[in-house]
Amino acid sequence: MFILVRRINGATEILTKSNSDLAKTFPDSQSAESFAQKLNSSIQPNKQWKVEAAKEAVTE
Repeated sequence: MFILVRRINGATEILTKSNSDLAKTFPDSQSAESFAQKLNSSIQPNKQWKVEAAKEAVTE
């Protein structure tokens, strides 16, 4: 799973689902990269989204 993140003024922001606090996840890096490119096409260079691997929660 992959997510989109960006760092602005030292703060990390994770792209969330519409009307939710849950991170928007992508099943593979290609789909995440494609979505990031669409978002970044109209965003200032210092606010660009980047693809990162999602950290899975460990449950016992």
